[in-house]
Amino acid sequence: MLTKTRRFELRERTAAAHAELDSLVGGFDTIGDYSRYLTGMHAFRAAVEPCFEENPAICWRPEPLRHLIEADMADLVIGRTPAIGFALQPRSTSEALGIAYVLEGSRLGAKLLFRRAISLGFGAEHGARHLSAQSQGADCWKNYLAVLEAAEPFDTDAAVAAASATFGLALDAFRRAAR
Repeated sequence: MLTKTRRFELRERTAAAHAELDSLVGGFDTIGDYSRYLTGMHAFRAAVEPCFEENPAICWRPEPLRHLIEADMADLVIGRTPAIGFALQPRSTSEALGIAYVLEGSRLGAKLLFRRAISLGFGAEHGARHLSAQSQGADCWKNYLAVLEAAEPFDTDAAVAAASATFGLALDAFRRAAR
């Protein structure tokens, strides 16, 4: 009997939220679109990244991008966004890895988003620092997956619930940015 890997279980059970988020992020064809993307991304990362700071339940720490996003926003003269929602507080390795699934998974689309930002005139030194950094982390995704699959004990339902809550925060951030 074949069993699903944890990665595919997370992907399958969060697919609807992931698709909705992809739709909200969309393609940024104008600087205004990109500004809204930065606003949403900043609000999201500002809400999520603190849960990885000095938390004993954490066995994986995604690369913080908030400071790079803030520099990108300064380049575009965009003010910082207010905090959204609530801070996630993982109580277990499973929950921490569920949150990290969303953050690390965003690396996979970063290369495409970085190319779009470049077409708008932004790059690694101006306006798209966070996308540049994120798109260069292919090994991080592979390393994260190895940790995800090896973590014991592991509660799939807890990981899915944490990933779903993380997608929920991202959706809230991007909806607010679109207003």
